[in-house]
Amino acid sequence: MIELKEQGFSFEEEKDLGTRFVIGNGHLGYRGTLEEDGKASLPALNVVGFYDRYQDNWRESVNMPNPFYIKAEVNGKPLSLKDNCLDHSQSLILDQGLFQRRSEFASALIQTERFCSKANEHLLCLKYTLRVKEPSIVNISLGFDKDIYDINGPHFKKTTYIRKGRLVRFLGVTNEGDEGEEALLIQPQIRTFYSESYQDDRMLISAEAKEGSELTFFLFATVCCSFFKEPLKAEEEVEEASKKGYEENKEEHIKIFQKHFNSGRVVIQGNKEAQEKIDYSIYLLTSAASSYLTSIPARGFSGQTYKGAAFWDSENFLLPFYLLTDPEEAKNLILYRINGLKGALKKAKEFSYQGAFYAWESQEDGKEGCSKYNVKDVKTGKWVRTYFVDKQIHISGDIALAILSYYERTKDIQIMLQGGIEVLYQVSLFYLSYAIKDKEGTYHLNDVIGPDEYHERVDDNAFTNMVAKKSVGGFIRMFAEFDHQFHHELSSYPDYQQMKSFISQGEDFVAHLYFPYPGTDGIIEQFKGYFDLKDLTPSQIKASLKDPKQYWGGKDGPASKTKTIKQADVIAMMSLFPFDFSLDSLKKNYDYYLPYTEHGSSLSSSMYALAAFRLEKNEEGYNFFIKSAGVDLGGESKSWAGKIYIGGSHMAAAGGSYLSLVYGAAGLSFIDGRAVFNPHLPKEIESLSFSYLEGKEKKKVTIDDKKVVMIESEEQEND
Repeated sequence: MIELKEQGFSFEEEKDLGTRFVIGNGHLGYRGTLEEDGKASLPALNVVGFYDRYQDNWRESVNMPNPFYIKAEVNGKPLSLKDNCLDHSQSLILDQGLFQRRSEFASALIQTERFCSKANEHLLCLKYTLRVKEPSIVNISLGFDKDIYDINGPHFKKTTYIRKGRLVRFLGVTNEGDEGEEALLIQPQIRTFYSESYQDDRMLISAEAKEGSELTFFLFATVCCSFFKEPLKAEEEVEEASKKGYEENKEEHIKIFQKHFNSGRVVIQGNKEAQEKIDYSIYLLTSAASSYLTSIPARGFSGQTYKGAAFWDSENFLLPFYLLTDPEEAKNLILYRINGLKGALKKAKEFSYQGAFYAWESQEDGKEGCSKYNVKDVKTGKWVRTYFVDKQIHISGDIALAILSYYERTKDIQIMLQGGIEVLYQVSLFYLSYAIKDKEGTYHLNDVIGPDEYHERVDDNAFTNMVAKKSVGGFIRMFAEFDHQFHHELSSYPDYQQMKSFISQGEDFVAHLYFPYPGTDGIIEQFKGYFDLKDLTPSQIKASLKDPKQYWGGKDGPASKTKTIKQADVIAMMSLFPFDFSLDSLKKNYDYYLPYTEHGSSLSSSMYALAAFRLEKNEEGYNFFIKSAGVDLGGESKSWAGKIYIGGSHMAAAGGSYLSLVYGAAGLSFIDGRAVFNPHLPKEIESLSFSYLEGKEKKKVTIDDKKVVMIESEEQEND
């Protein structure tokens, strides 16, 4: 058993604890709040991929009513951490996907356990036990909390609660007309000393309990949504779950969860802190995988922050993990983007471009969730115009490169023929339509935003141009390969001739796209004009802030006219494309950009970790790994962008921490489909081992401090 435990409870950290102790199965996420806590504690049963918009507010994922809202009184006094708790602890069993809680009061003890089932993605289960310490009058109220917490809601314009004995059914109609159904069934453990009654849809339990008496309840909740074109059969499913019983549902869940957790786990010898942090990252990544084609939101399954949308995080920070450990989830992430091509074509047309301009904040079917105003000024409270939605064009290339990476690792021909090549083509069309060709025949991608979002509307961002070049080149390569091997299938495409005639133009673009090659000092300019900006570092800017929540970017942000950058940009490029840059070039750029990088995004540390390990700066690499892996465990992270709350799980940091160890410290790379290791273990780690997929073969590698690499094949388990 691998446990993350929190002893005591801090109300100042309540929101962070709710995030940290979240449980999920990729489709549903339930925040780590306590059963008696209401809306002020930000409880959430979030449905990943189920969206709604209320009035003119941001469109975001939907929270369902909290089904595990339980109020208990002993001798007329409520049992609550806020009133009279003597001792409290809560835990996540990381390798089993279980939340456990133990709270002791003067008169009673509460113990609970809950999970989001990996065996049935509609199902959540809770075991609730109250034990009295003395003869007592006990009153317990169980059922839905109708006061739903939302960031930009309410999302249900119509709600109905219907009780049938111990079963309560909720049916809500969203502002967009979709239906969300939830069923809750309360199953008391057989006892004879309590009475049962009902008040509307809530169950009321009253008992004259003797010293040491226990009251135990099993709560089963199921969620279905018309949004997913699935039948609304939550009532039927919850009854089936209750007949199966809590322990059998738990056993089925643990079997699946544990298998996937162990497949992804990195075992570290000699460093307890590093092991605990990477275990939590693997827990989040295991919990996020789903059979639904919904991708993985930037804040995972922890709630509505960032509108429940998927970003470029999915392709660059999450897909590499699943390619090594969970091919089905890797495939789902790619299919999500292929299915989103329709939305990308629509967005490109709206902005007067050709091809596929993918959503910066992607919701269902590639729908754009990003608005033109994403930050509020801390002084005036007014919205600040940002250009994420229309200028972060590297997202299309990130997706194209992810498809190429998936194909190179899996050789999944069908995915390429059933949409992959079409996406590559449409992304290439987009970049050609966006580009400007000067008199010398050089292409430029002007007026863009790179990974560093503090500098908006810049010209020829190095990262963006590299991604565009690689993606167009990838389409040209794939078209030639598939036209040769699968000409009949490819030639049946409606736009086959357009693809074929595009090749020469694409080759010209790849050959003549501007790239800021290093000057005499070896530094790659992040974008045109970057070297001319004010020479201010993040610490200097931070010292000058009048409000710690002030947004650093935008037209008038404190960093926008300086060399301070939000996150790895040039270093991200060099880390993601290591074979394109020499160690000498990497070192010069690493040393140059590091002092100017604020790491204001959780995506930044892992990119610097990869670079540091490659440069044999192993201790720096280790520190960046710890920062990335610890961001949700009390580490440094931003919860505010201006006056906008952006707290929640950092999925890219979880994926990035895995990359830091596997591709950084272990030095993994693939050459012609074969794994190659060039280890860079820091002194803090005696050895590490992990399993990975090489094609369809599962292998395990162990690396010790003497750089001894041992590789052995493993048998794969079937679900």
